[in-house]
Amino acid sequence: MKLNRATIEDFEPIIVFYDDVIERTPDIKLYARWQKRKHPTLDGIKAYIEEGNMYTYKENDVIVGAMAVTMYQGEDYHAIEWSQQVEDDKVAVIHILAVSPDVQGKGIGF
Repeated sequence: MKLNRATIEDFEPIIVFYDDVIERTPDIKLYARWQKRKHPTLDGIKAYIEEGNMYTYKENDVIVGAMAVTMYQGEDYHAIEWSQQVEDDKVAVIHILAVSPDVQGKGIGF
C-alpha cells in the first residue's frame, strides 16, 4: 500500500471523496460528528494540503482513503486523558481518516 502526499490538484477529488464517505456512512454524525462541508471543512482540507499534511490512497486512480497527519498536537488535545503525557511537538496526530464504504473492511484504514 502506498500513500500519496496530496497536492492542490487533488483538492476537488478529495472533497468529492469526503462528501461520498459522509453521504454513504450510516450514523457518521453520531460516531465521527462529520457533516458535509462543515467537518471536515473545505478550508481545513486545503490547509492540510498546503502544509503537506494530507495523504491519499488510490486504487485505479480513484481515492479510496484519505487522512491528514500532523507532527504535533494542538491545544485542543490537552483536555484528553492520555496514557502518557508528551510534549506537543513530540507526537504525530492522525486527522480526518476516512475509507470509502466500497473498500471498508479490507485493511486500508488499519
